[in-house]
Amino acid sequence: MGGGAAMDPTLLIRASAFDDLVLCPICMGQISDCLISGVCGHRFCAACITECLAHKKICPCCNGPLEKEQMVKDGTFNTIIETLQREKTDAENRYFQRLIDGATISERPTEPTATATTTSPIEALFRQHFRQSIAEFQKVFCDLEAKAQLARERETAAFATSSAASTASAAATVAAGGSALDPEVLLAQRLLEIDDQQRKYTSLLTRACGDYLQRAIPTGLAVLPVRVDIYLPARGYTARSVLLEPTDSGDDIKAKLLKDMAANSFKPVRCSEGAFFRLVRPLMTDPADVLITDKTIVRLETTVEPGSSLVLVGDVVLQEDLPKRCLRTTFDPATAEPVTYHTCKTCQLNWLCDACKTACHVGHETSVFTKNHVPAFACCYCSRKGACTLCK
Repeated sequence: MGGGAAMDPTLLIRASAFDDLVLCPICMGQISDCLISGVCGHRFCAACITECLAHKKICPCCNGPLEKEQMVKDGTFNTIIETLQREKTDAENRYFQRLIDGATISERPTEPTATATTTSPIEALFRQHFRQSIAEFQKVFCDLEAKAQLARERETAAFATSSAASTASAAATVAAGGSALDPEVLLAQRLLEIDDQQRKYTSLLTRACGDYLQRAIPTGLAVLPVRVDIYLPARGYTARSVLLEPTDSGDDIKAKLLKDMAANSFKPVRCSEGAFFRLVRPLMTDPADVLITDKTIVRLETTVEPGSSLVLVGDVVLQEDLPKRCLRTTFDPATAEPVTYHTCKTCQLNWLCDACKTACHVGHETSVFTKNHVPAFACCYCSRKGACTLCK
C-alpha cells in the first residue's frame, strides 16, 4: 500500500466461497474463455453465450436486449479464474503431502536420502487413493456441519420472529393461573437436540471412515454418491437415476422426488403425512426390514448399493388435489404466473379465474376472456356480485 513493500501474510480462504462467482449461468460450470456483456455486466463462457445469442438476442440472466457485438473478452476475469484454480490445486497438493509426510517420515527414520524424493508405483497409488478418500470423508463432514448450522440458524430466526407473540401468550397463561414455558428454554432445548443429532451423525461418519481405512480398499467407499430409482406406486411414477448424496436424509430424498416430478409437468405440493421409504437392494425380495424415515441419514445408517431403489410408502399431494381457491387468496406478486381469465355471460362478469369459473359458475354460459395474462395484483371479479363461494 502507498508504494511501500507490503506484508504478504498467508491467509486461509475457503475456495468454495468463490464457486458461485465463477460459474457460467448458462452451463453452470466454471466459466471458460470469459465474455462480459457491455450492457448489463453479466459474464458467460464464450461458447455458451455465442450459442444463446444465435437463437435469441437477449441476456440469459436479465432478459435485456443483447447483441453478440456487445460481448467483450474479459481477460482479467480469465486470469483470476486461472489463478484461483492454480492456487487451489497447489494448496490441495501441499495439504495432502503434509498428511502423507506426517504418516511416513516417522515410520521410516532411517530411509536413505537417495530414495526420499523417489516415489515407487505403490506409493504413487497410495497417494492417489489416500487423497481421494480423505477429501470425500472431509467433504461429507463439512456438509453435515453446514446442515446442522443451517438448522440452528432457522431455529434462532424462528425464535426471534415469534418471541413477541410468545411473551404475550405467556403473560396471558400466567394471568390465568397457569405456568408458561420460557421460549429461551425451548430454544436451548431445540439447539441441544440439533447438537445431539450432529454428534450422532459425526460418530457414524467417523466409524465409516475407520472401517474404510482398516480395510484399506478404496473401491466401494460407503460415502460416495450413488444413483437410485425412486418409485411412487400411488401415482405410477418413477424418478430415474436420482443422485443420492452421502448426507441425504429421508426429507432430502422426498425433496428430490418432488423436484423430479415438477420437472416432468407435475405440480407436487408435498409428500403425504407419515410417508416413508422402503429400500430395495439388488436381488432383495423382501424390503420390509429396511425403512427410511425423514431424519434417517441413509448412506450412513444403512448400505445402499448401486442398483438399489427406493419405494415411497404413501403418496405425493399434487396441486390439483387441493381444494379450489380463488386467485384473490393465492396471488403472490413475486411468483406471478400467466393466468387464463374467463367471462360469465350469465352473471355478466369478466376477469374470472379458473378456480372460480369451475366452482362458482357451474352450469353458466362461460367463455375465455383472455389467455396467458400475468396479473399485477390479486385480480378476480367473481366476488363483485357476491357470486364467489371460494372466498366465503
